[in-house]
Amino acid sequence: MFGIKGAAERLNGFGFEMADIIKMPFWFGFASYRLFNTLGFSYLAGVVLFSFCIWLDKKVNKLKDYIHKERAKIGEKLGNATTESFNHIKNLKFYNWDTYFENEIRSRKAEDIEMEKKVEKYNLLTEFLWCFIPDQMSSVSIALFLYMGNSLDLP
Repeated sequence: MFGIKGAAERLNGFGFEMADIIKMPFWFGFASYRLFNTLGFSYLAGVVLFSFCIWLDKKVNKLKDYIHKERAKIGEKLGNATTESFNHIKNLKFYNWDTYFENEIRSRKAEDIEMEKKVEKYNLLTEFLWCFIPDQMSSVSIALFLYMGNSLDLP
């Protein structure tokens, strides 16, 4: 019952937000039109910069997806080796194979940690993209506007 009630509340909230979602392209078009009329072609520099940010974000996310798949494979091998070691601990101790399995588990854990480091590096790159580049859009547009010989004055 709680699951159905929660889903109904989310659907109800989505219904209220639908009006804003439908209006969004119109507001975006209007804002783009006004900015283009005010700034001219210098407005396109910010749009190009933002488009570059979106393109680069898609590339980074594809790379992160690949790394997550590889990390899942390593995690599965690590889990299998660990489970196998625990299930057959008496045999491992009897035949003195415990160091072999211990080294295998340690090496797979080290691979997993290296993959996690890669993921975190790409997460930092994504954070940089979405924190730095959108802030530069207005600066680039205004700088290009002034470079084109226009002046900033109050109407």
